[in-house]
Amino acid sequence: MISKDLLPFVRPRPSDTEGLVNAEGIEEAGMILGGKVRSPATGETYEIKDGYLDLLKASTGADSLANLTNFLPGAGRGYEPLWRVRSLSLLTGEPFPNERELEIITRLVRPVREGRYLDLGCSAGLYTRSLSGNLDSGLAAGIDISPSMLREANRRARAIGANPSFVRANAKNLPF
Repeated sequence: MISKDLLPFVRPRPSDTEGLVNAEGIEEAGMILGGKVRSPATGETYEIKDGYLDLLKASTGADSLANLTNFLPGAGRGYEPLWRVRSLSLLTGEPFPNERELEIITRLVRPVREGRYLDLGCSAGLYTRSLSGNLDSGLAAGIDISPSMLREANRRARAIGANPSFVRANAKNLPF
């Protein structure tokens, strides 16, 4: 899903002078849940499916083996409960649950309720979901190249009633 308020800021190519517009998107409470959006600059359309806007289409966007592992079946579902907690606990030498990580990030970011936030390489959307829950009229968007991660990010966001935007894009060509 993607906020219709975010569309004017999304430019699939850095040279695009205008943001995206809703072409055939299904809207609910200010969010586009599925369908298509269009670039006025090029006329090209992009799908919103599985809970995210896909700017990469057929391209993987992956340029390393580490990136490609995020495309494996189940990678998104297992990332937060298995990999993230274990890796941070190993790195710090002490138990490091997701809740502790979120407390630290929230304290450092100090979200403004009307702010705009981008979670670059959002994986399963941990920060994006948390930021979205701290906003009133602000926007929280997460981008990642992995469809598996973005599907899981959307699933987890919807499960807690959060409404962040998720975009499949390559951070090397930032679409904002």
